Amino acid sequence: MEKRELLYKEMKSVIDDLQYNWKEKTEKEIQDLCKKMGKIARGENAWYRANALSDPNLPEELLRIGNIFSNNHIILQEIISSIKGMHTRYELIISDDIYEFLLKNARHRKVAYVVATFITDVPQFEDYEGKWEYILSIPNFPPKKDSIDIFYRVIKKILMKAPKTVKVNAIEIFQDYLDKNQDLDEYTKEEYEGIIKKLKG
Repeated sequence: MEKRELLYKEMKSVIDDLQYNWKEKTEKEIQDLCKKMGKIARGENAWYRANALSDPNLPEELLRIGNIFSNNHIILQEIISSIKGMHTRYELIISDDIYEFLLKNARHRKVAYVVATFITDVPQFEDYEGKWEYILSIPNFPPKKDSIDIFYRVIKKILMKAPKTVKVNAIEIFQDYLDKNQDLDEYTKEEYEGIIKKLKG
């Protein structure tokens, strides 16, 4: 059997187990399957991955698992990461159910960072009543050294649409981070100083 066909078969086995057989498995087995699923969805774009991830019912089943095991942050992380991979790499359309699931977990301490990496790109987020408050809260998600970078990317993207109060708060957040982290590399310093100038402009 050709290597790619073998890879496809292995992936399909993991996905089928998660989609159809998870109710027969222990939480630990489901966690291990979710880890494998996360690696598949984050893997390099390839036809065999696209085929394995193409079932439109798969995301809905992942949500069911996530809702049942909402206290298991590893399962949640891997499911959210899988959804992100399917969305960014394999053109998964984010349904309202998926969006509500992301929103429900957007401030979950253990998974907030993973959600923040892409929820602001989801079309439904545009109409979220608390979107500016949420965006300003991103730098507080652990690990902070990574979430400030997510915050930078989000602010850079929505710079022209942000209300003045959001810009003022964002300036304070970046300046405070610069003041408290003197050992930042020059490139990152320049990025944050540059965005402060644009926000002031």
